[in-house]
This record gives sequence, structure tokens and C-alpha cells, in this order.
Amino acid sequence: MPKAFSPFPTYDDDFQAIVAAIPGAVDDSWHNDTCPKFLAKMGEGLVIVFCEWKDVDYREYSDVPRFCVYHLDPLLGIDDAPFITFETLPELVEEFHR
Repeated sequence: MPKAFSPFPTYDDDFQAIVAAIPGAVDDSWHNDTCPKFLAKMGEGLVIVFCEWKDVDYREYSDVPRFCVYHLDPLLGIDDAPFITFETLPELVEEFHR
């Protein structure tokens, strides 16, 4: 279910298709995000996935991989660093289907 403030009309991929490809994923983007993000279950826990642009020149931080997956604790928030990263969409989707 898309949120009201997360259209990202110029994002590289169809974001709603990405969310649909990840079992149980929920769009968690907000109006001031530079790129979309979503929540999903991975293993026994909850994760948040930040999605960046394919073109490194458009990324908020050029040294950050395209997809960064962080553990999410409902009480403590997200970890300081991602526990897994991906540069391509197929790699990301595959990880959620293991």
C-alpha cells in the first residue's frame, strides 16, 4: 500500500514493483526522503531497506551501496550500519526469497 507522500516518479525502478517482489514489504517512504525505503521481515526480525539511485552521481552519499539493509528494533530504532548491502535489484530480491 503506497503512502500519500511517496510517489518518487523519477526513481530508477518502479518502486511499488520492488515492494511487491519482497514478501510482506511495506512502503515506509516519507515526503522528505531523497529516495524510497521499505520495511520487511527478514528471518526472525524486522529490517528497513533504504534504496538509492543506480547512478552514483545522484546518490546522497556516493560511497554508499544502492540498497542498504538495517536491522530495525521497534524500541531502539535502526543499527548504525547496514548488516548487508546490494548494488543490484535482483540481488536484493533474491536475498528476501531465501
